[in-house]
Amino acid sequence: MGLMVFGHRGAGHNEPENTLRAIRWALTHGIDGVEVDLRLTKDKRVILIHDESVDRTTDGTGFLRNLTLDEVRKLDAGMGERIPTLEEVISLIRGRIKVLLHIKDEGVEEEALKILREAKDTQNYYLWVSKRDRVKLRKHEVSVARSISGEDRGFAITGFVRSIEDVKDRSEDIIEAHRLGYPILVVVHPELDERLQDKGLLTEMGVDGVITDYPEDYMRVRGKSF
Repeated sequence: MGLMVFGHRGAGHNEPENTLRAIRWALTHGIDGVEVDLRLTKDKRVILIHDESVDRTTDGTGFLRNLTLDEVRKLDAGMGERIPTLEEVISLIRGRIKVLLHIKDEGVEEEALKILREAKDTQNYYLWVSKRDRVKLRKHEVSVARSISGEDRGFAITGFVRSIEDVKDRSEDIIEAHRLGYPILVVVHPELDERLQDKGLLTEMGVDGVITDYPEDYMRVRGKSF
């Protein structure tokens, strides 16, 4: 398969972030997985949104801790999309791609696990609690996304890399992650997305996958046309 490709916040720059439209884009275009952000509303519903307020990504204002799900659902998250619940994501994906659930709030992890287990659909879902689940490699400490089903060890995930030199600096870490049994994902900064002509270099350097705002570019390296 080559380099695994995860759409950052769903589909990267292609669609409104953290929406069902973004996830549909990833499904339609054969992307390997999506990274999405989870937070809680005032009434403890699990929704997809990156920020602690709705100001940047919707036509509304206010902090999520002060908004109920009904209030959040009235907002436009871009192109007529509504902020989705985790239940809607599970129903849409049906295990077809890998999903990195990036936990942003305290308490959301427990609620997300409850939803996934009640849906009996934990395969291909990974919990990414970046501030808590971490592993020390040779040079850097990185976060770990844990498999919810236990089907595998999950992924070691770097912070943003801005250049090939950043990746080269992590060469010993990549070897150590593999020794520990973790495939390693690189969170690609847009600066690297723009400059890197031969994205195949990442595979040669031992990187197993990318989380990127430009998933289509990396899929083209694998021979998929858009």
